[in-house]
Amino acid sequence: MYIQGKNLFNSPARVFFPVLFLLFFLTCAPFTFAATLRVSPSSVQVEEGKTVSINISLSSSDQSVNAVSGVLTYDPSYLEVTSLSKSSSVVGLWVREPSYSNSSGTVSYEGVILNPGYTGSGATVLAVRFRALKQGTTALQLSSSQALANDGSGTDILTGLSGGTVTITKATASPAPKPTQPKPSIPVVTPLPTTTQAAPLLPPAPQCSTWQSDLVALLAAAGYGFAITLLLLIIAALLGYLMYQRANWKPRARKELRHLDTTVSRALLLLRDDVERFVEDIHKESSKRKLTLIETDFIKTTKKNLAEASEIIKKEIDEVEDILG
Repeated sequence: MYIQGKNLFNSPARVFFPVLFLLFFLTCAPFTFAATLRVSPSSVQVEEGKTVSINISLSSSDQSVNAVSGVLTYDPSYLEVTSLSKSSSVVGLWVREPSYSNSSGTVSYEGVILNPGYTGSGATVLAVRFRALKQGTTALQLSSSQALANDGSGTDILTGLSGGTVTITKATASPAPKPTQPKPSIPVVTPLPTTTQAAPLLPPAPQCSTWQSDLVALLAAAGYGFAITLLLLIIAALLGYLMYQRANWKPRARKELRHLDTTVSRALLLLRDDVERFVEDIHKESSKRKLTLIETDFIKTTKKNLAEASEIIKKEIDEVEDILG
């Protein structure tokens, strides 16, 4: 190329133009967004025979992701899947339910993240629980994966996959139980049969009357507070009754004593009258015949005894009246 007789391809311009073209291409080219899928945590350790959980995580800091899919592969001789969990998944709609195959050693998943999609770091797509089968270190790999942008065109913006490793260690042996020594057996001595007399039957226990049973049931139903109150009322009533009896026993006793005095006095008068009539009859006989000594002593003794009896009874009644006041 010649300009005003100069060859541009032989001048420094032949270097300047390619560099200018490259800068223009880089400036005008559309910006490419990035998303990644990884196994989290990237390295775990578990004892043989026990279980461990890992997550398939999504990160996209530049572009919103609205669909994700992929396959997790593992060695089925070292690990077996026991369960899959979607409870904490960022996926809102599963195009194909997550599934696993322990024969082929794969876990498959495909789902949609509802609008406006996901932007961020470390979102859980799927949780996988493994059981460790034997000792060793085995890899977890992600393949056949996609992360589609929420741009209306479903652009695959997945730029990185990151797997993980699982180290399986020897199971810790549980301590053996201590042997228990058998307890020495105690010989059982069978007693010889002996002739025993039957114990006398005890009389039946007295039965509560109906009102007593009702009172016990009432106290049990009402509670201790009511029972104590009722008991205090009963005691107060008994005390009042005793005080009333104490205040009235003297007048009653004095009345009874007077009645007794009257009755005894009447009885003595009747007895005296009978004796006097008997003595008069004897005196009448004395006019006809002489009284014997026995009859004379009887008359004297009877009169004397009647007088003494009347005096003693009167004295006793007077003493009792003095005590009563």
